[in-house]
Amino acid sequence: ILILTKSQSSAQRVKDNSIRFIQKKCHLIINHEKSCIKSLEEGINFLGFCIYTNGSQIHITPNLNSIRSLKYKIRMECNERKPDEIPRRINEIARGWLDYYIESECRTCCRRIDLFIRKQIYKAEKRYNIVINKERFISMARLYENKRHLLNTKKEADGQHKKTTKENCAAANYWCRDP
Repeated sequence: ILILTKSQSSAQRVKDNSIRFIQKKCHLIINHEKSCIKSLEEGINFLGFCIYTNGSQIHITPNLNSIRSLKYKIRMECNERKPDEIPRRINEIARGWLDYYIESECRTCCRRIDLFIRKQIYKAEKRYNIVINKERFISMARLYENKRHLLNTKKEADGQHKKTTKENCAAANYWCRDP
């Protein structure tokens, strides 16, 4: 669970109440080593994301461990697969990783991963003494831009739909309310 509060004192109060609730009502064990209060200026790692602030804005990026894990997977695929299987497997891994992190700010990260993939392909070419068709690899940076564009377009369309729905269904909302 990640709970954000405005002050240190409210954070401590919410933490104590949450622990009490989780232990007594839910009968779950709390890991006190992982339970902590941190400031967004320090950065918070949560579910593979790093959430931090630089003063006025909150940023969400993939954390370093998830990037290292992705690079490790790519390196292993280039080392262990047959040369004709490498592009398909790396594309699958890249798409899956990007689908998970699409909501985060990872434009520069994707560019760096593209460079890393090119280096691994170059090493595989030298190892197997062949030429791998680089056109078969997707560019993570380009895929990120395309997916973000589609995501923003969908959000705008959903926003327009919600506005018309609210205007047209005021009577339906009245009848659907709980007494």
